[in-house]
Amino acid sequence: MDVKSNFADAIIQDPAFLEGSASPKSRVINLLDEVDKHIDALRRDLLSLEERKDALLTTLDTIRQSDLVAQLSSEDNAEVEDYADRLMRTCSSIDINITTYRDQRQEEALFEVNRLIDSLVMVLRSDPQTARSRCLSYVSACSSRGTSCKPVELGCEEEEEEEVEASSSSQQQQFYPDAVFEEVMFLCTPDDRKRVQRRLSGLLAYIEREMAPLLPTTL
Repeated sequence: MDVKSNFADAIIQDPAFLEGSASPKSRVINLLDEVDKHIDALRRDLLSLEERKDALLTTLDTIRQSDLVAQLSSEDNAEVEDYADRLMRTCSSIDINITTYRDQRQEEALFEVNRLIDSLVMVLRSDPQTARSRCLSYVSACSSRGTSCKPVELGCEEEEEEEVEASSSSQQQQFYPDAVFEEVMFLCTPDDRKRVQRRLSGLLAYIEREMAPLLPTTL
């Protein structure tokens, strides 16, 4: 079924639907199944767009904080900042609204996840090293290898593959997934897990960029 077609017209005009051997209920259910597939595809497309928007905002922020921008003269810097601000406003104005339906347990789990991350941000102000370690353990808990409440262990054959999948931190592999965070993340919806993982990745990148002078080179 063409996603652009009018489904009501399809019901009226499709001979297979009107004269098929299946019962009317079965034919209606089949048509609804087709609509369901298109809804799922639309939702995936919107989630992908939401991720692209977040990635663009992160890229703009990274460019603004880059050493290359720091080398500009005051006049050139002001021009670049105005340009970057305009792009940030334009990108932020793109409203992608995807409602995630949650039961009570999923609502409570998301609330607890956000509470833990907010607590992490508070720790960041006074103890960036501890905040970084905790953030790494949260990121590890979000990963596909962080679902068993066991330390992340890599064999020699797995290291090359994992380097491609890892986040910006080269030392993420050395951290245990946080058991409490992992448990509540498991109770969240798949959409919420993706959003939380993106939030943590952005937070980790911020910590490593802004707090680099205060952090040791190794842990």
